[in-house]
Amino acid sequence: MRTMPAASTPKWNRLEPDERRTQILASAVRLFGDKPYAEVSMSDVAASAGVARGLIHHYIGSKRDLYIESVRFLVTVPPIEDVHLPTGSLEERARGSVHWLVGVIET
Repeated sequence: MRTMPAASTPKWNRLEPDERRTQILASAVRLFGDKPYAEVSMSDVAASAGVARGLIHHYIGSKRDLYIESVRFLVTVPPIEDVHLPTGSLEERARGSVHWLVGVIET
């Protein structure tokens, strides 16, 4: 009697397009932060993100496009509806605004 091999678990996870794009950008940001632009290859980013290189071209485009999108990804500010700044004196509002901006940058 012949037995069937156990089903293996795929090495990849299916993600929604926005999640996959975010995963690629997060890997690119990490690599561009660690190495100069010229030393980061699309293959490096693909390996770091756990995707095929062609998928990066599909979602983002060229290496230059990936770099530009990585910078945008880093400096994205939340929508104003999500911002809750304190009321009060000018000094209290300024302090709250600076605190909020530093939090956005840290994130």
